[in-house]
Amino acid sequence: MKKFKLVLLSIVTFLFLVGCESKDSATMQTTSSQTTIQQSSTEELTTVVENNNPTQERIDALLEQAMYYYWHGDDLKKNEEEFFKGLTLKGDQDVLESIFKQVIEIDPQNTDYQQALASTMLTNDKTEEALDLLDNILEQDPENYDVLMSHYVYDGLNNDSFDEETLEKLNDIDKERTDDFTDDFDLIEEVRENKIATDIKEYEDDHLFVLLGYALNENGEMEETLENRLEYALELLEKNPDSKIIVTGGVPQEGNTEAKVMNQWLIDHDIDEDRIIQEGNATDTIENALFSLRKASELMPTDYN
Repeated sequence: MKKFKLVLLSIVTFLFLVGCESKDSATMQTTSSQTTIQQSSTEELTTVVENNNPTQERIDALLEQAMYYYWHGDDLKKNEEEFFKGLTLKGDQDVLESIFKQVIEIDPQNTDYQQALASTMLTNDKTEEALDLLDNILEQDPENYDVLMSHYVYDGLNNDSFDEETLEKLNDIDKERTDDFTDDFDLIEEVRENKIATDIKEYEDDHLFVLLGYALNENGEMEETLENRLEYALELLEKNPDSKIIVTGGVPQEGNTEAKVMNQWLIDHDIDEDRIIQEGNATDTIENALFSLRKASELMPTDYN
């Protein structure tokens, strides 16, 4: 349950960051392949914040810092190993929490920023503080659907049970959206109960495997984690010579994407390039899944499992 909770919170933190970007920051841009930050150093951004510039300029600079630390934050290996197995973290949540607190000091009425702070607190395992913050938002705006839904999820995960009264409120506000949400939530629970195959074996039918990328270093080279994944994939492909593989991962470094270097590694290890499908646009684990499914649907779905 804890691992599921932390994975979910990591996803929500990112969505809040992107939401804040789209609503309030004119200096940040999102492309189809990656989130790019304008070339401003941390020192330059800090100067903007500290020089009593207009409110929105200071907020934009802080949000730009938040996006930078989300994608490029340091000292993430420990959290990846202990809490977020299978996901690539791209930011320092403690730094994000501090930044969002500064943003709220500048603009205390904006509930989007408070939601982002609550999400970051949850990722930092400060559940009670985060729920208190969400309660405060609901006092100001009791029919804020997004906040109410967040409270329902976080409180339920924290207590291992979900509040039916809150679910009824969500239904009253937007039944169609709540039905979609509960369907998705049920699907997540169903997937969690399935046993994931980890054996390297020969399958009876041809398969389409999906290999998730892992952030490249600043020189555009693979980290050990990605090499380990490739070695595992290589054994699978050797045991299943008629199967193909999707290599998924974007976020370019020095002209390389994760998909590009994975593709070349497999070719260098004698895998026919016709068996490899590159997906070089995904910037996180959610997009790995979505974009890989799109690639898979372009193939002959009846030929692969």
